[in-house]
Amino acid sequence: MPVEALHNERTLLDQVAQGDEKAFRAVFDHYRDAIYSFALKVTRRETMAEEIVQDVFIKIWINRGGLPGVRHFGNFLYIIARNHTFNSLRKLAKEKITGEFPDQLAEAGVSAETTVLQYDYEKLLQQAIAQLPPQQKLVYTLSRQHGLTREEIAAQLQLSPGTVKAHLAQALRSIRLYFKTHESSVLWVVAALSLGY
Repeated sequence: MPVEALHNERTLLDQVAQGDEKAFRAVFDHYRDAIYSFALKVTRRETMAEEIVQDVFIKIWINRGGLPGVRHFGNFLYIIARNHTFNSLRKLAKEKITGEFPDQLAEAGVSAETTVLQYDYEKLLQQAIAQLPPQQKLVYTLSRQHGLTREEIAAQLQLSPGTVKAHLAQALRSIRLYFKTHESSVLWVVAALSLGY
């Protein structure tokens, strides 16, 4: 997804980090077609490609506080778009299997209670992530939600791998504490299993 950077991109990203919606719109307008084309090529579904564009930029906006630390925004955006596109395809495949084989899933022990518990966990996890400082949030998101290695994150954010490791460790500690203080022990167990404590 090679796209020429905006001539004033660094300034725009700094403005976006401060909550400037006009600057965000300029970045969105510049990159949206490239993301859409990539997503459409991979998914072959117009509606899904449009949703991916929206989701990618929603993530950028939510995590805008970390943008000043991103040195190569085009590459950064491509990684997010690529990972989100493939995650969307995996989710679609999973939903198809779930819809076609509900009896088999029931036999495998996937209960309504488990589904509700997972939903509650995901909701609380998003709340916990939202409480993180911008740099920790960005490192956590790149690691756990986009699948980047410490080295990839370090290169992308121009940090040392040790700093990335420290940010991730602190983010995980904060999320664990959030679960402990905001929910039941059942969800805490789910969090411990899912986050790898």
